[in-house]
Amino acid sequence: MMKFKTYLFSFWVIVVACNSAPKENPKTLIKQEVKSEQTTSSNEDLKSSSKEPNSNSEMELLTLEKFKMLSISIDSTNEYGAGDCFGKVTCYSPENFILGFDSMSCGEYGYTNTHYLLDSKKMIQAVYLKKSESLLQPNGNWKYALAERIIDFRNNQAIIREKIDTLDDDTKNIINKEFETKKITDRQTSLEHWNKEFRELWKKEESY
Repeated sequence: MMKFKTYLFSFWVIVVACNSAPKENPKTLIKQEVKSEQTTSSNEDLKSSSKEPNSNSEMELLTLEKFKMLSISIDSTNEYGAGDCFGKVTCYSPENFILGFDSMSCGEYGYTNTHYLLDSKKMIQAVYLKKSESLLQPNGNWKYALAERIIDFRNNQAIIREKIDTLDDDTKNIINKEFETKKITDRQTSLEHWNKEFRELWKKEESY
């Protein structure tokens, strides 16, 4: 009888100990797992943002002017023009590549914005050009020819992506068309032309 009481007492001690042990709340576990995943994702994003821009992000900087929002200093700038047309070219140099932004306005006659992507040796890799030209119609009204071009030399087969439209409103600067892609038959000649265009911008002067 004494042994039975001893066993019974031991059994109740074990039951009480098990019931009093702290239990993990499933919701708490889920929160911890999500927090862990978020931390990992955040670290991956941080590592990703510290990498050098890849070819796609460089083109995004070039065409969408996002480089103007980067916290990078301006290397150099030059203002030029005469008559109705005046412009300004600005050069930015993030690590391992160069971005040039040239903006020329001819007042009511139109404008030309040209963005240059260059490598660290100042050789053209790609060019983005957006141009608006005013066209006087026989009836005295105006129309506006708008063109967008991307000239891409980053591969052996250089290409031009282009879209053109004629608009009635000069405040509209978006062409609602798809880009048409064409191959550049003489890559070297075209590349030399754009390298020269970029160099000449720094030689131009203002004349009033």
